[in-house]
Amino acid sequence: MAEGYSYGGEHSTRVAHGIRATLVSVAPTSVTDGLLAAWVGVGGPGKGAGDGDVWLQVGFATFTYGVNQLYFEVNRQHSGPWYTELRSRVPVGARFDVAVLEVSLRPDWWRVWVNGTPASNALYLPDSGSGWRPTATVEAWHDERVCDEFAYRFDHVEVATGKGGAWTPLVPGAIFEDSGYRVESRPGHSLLVASA
Repeated sequence: MAEGYSYGGEHSTRVAHGIRATLVSVAPTSVTDGLLAAWVGVGGPGKGAGDGDVWLQVGFATFTYGVNQLYFEVNRQHSGPWYTELRSRVPVGARFDVAVLEVSLRPDWWRVWVNGTPASNALYLPDSGSGWRPTATVEAWHDERVCDEFAYRFDHVEVATGKGGAWTPLVPGAIFEDSGYRVESRPGHSLLVASA
């Protein structure tokens, strides 16, 4: 994998008000430098008002020589990213239903869900009420060229066509696959992202 940020995953073809999936690490993860994260989320760099950086994501994160943690991260303009650990150790094979969803009847307010239960308070993300194109991805950051080992599966990937729910299978959009990644769409609205 190259220096800096790199990604492998899939964007929805449609604007939506949330995304959910069953996330599982199907092999041991090895990170020798930096961090690795597998997440579903909305927003991103330049996606907020005035091209600001705004996002909300939930999934697994692994730091150098560490183990998977369950986390969510919110980034709002002018405040920077805020990382919240939800579970410190996630063993290989453990499955979590993770989601970010815009709150019903409250445009621009979002919540993180884990296993059908709210995992965050309502989070205000200005100018997001018209929806974003949700993403399921593995993301890495390194300050030098390294070779990570990982394999994550996103099962039953769905997007919310309305605020508060109305879930429908994600219609695969652009698959992106930086050097060092292998991305496979599988039956049942499933996505495998692994080291190449």
